[in-house]
Amino acid sequence: EEQFSGVSGRAAYLVSFYSMVDLAAVLPFYLGLLTPSLASVNTSFIRALRLLRMLKAEAYVEAFSVFDDIIYNNRAVLTVTGFASAVLWVFFSSVMYILEKDNQMLLSPRGDHYYRSIPASMWITLLNLTGEVPLVDYTPWGKVVSGVMGVVAVGSFAIPIGILGSGFEDWVSSRYQKE
Repeated sequence: EEQFSGVSGRAAYLVSFYSMVDLAAVLPFYLGLLTPSLASVNTSFIRALRLLRMLKAEAYVEAFSVFDDIIYNNRAVLTVTGFASAVLWVFFSSVMYILEKDNQMLLSPRGDHYYRSIPASMWITLLNLTGEVPLVDYTPWGKVVSGVMGVVAVGSFAIPIGILGSGFEDWVSSRYQKE
């Protein structure tokens, strides 16, 4: 780029955000080579910072700004969908608490009950809503509600996916109309 040309430009790049991203991406490898004792230390977190290099692609890939524009243009619908999903989460947590609070088959590895309270049941209900369903020893009514929960969860995930897909479709059609 023009701003990083010449000696002063190279010096400016050395203190820029992207140079720090590049340094964080390669530093764990070279530290492991130079200090064998550090090779045994878990540097996975630092190595995960390599993903930040994808931010450099934003200057070349228009999709990042398009994605941001689509979210911004549909923020009202996405906000309502997020709020409705949170309400459904609390609702299903409450229903599952009422149905499964006396089911002694649903104990965590620590020995406490997954459905001992509504706030405690929110974790396992969130897993159910995302399709994980780690528990199988539900009562018959718990199984029915868990099935309904799965159908509702698919619908609540489909709304934002449809909005984003429609936004990309609108963007592509407007781009081809300009050409």
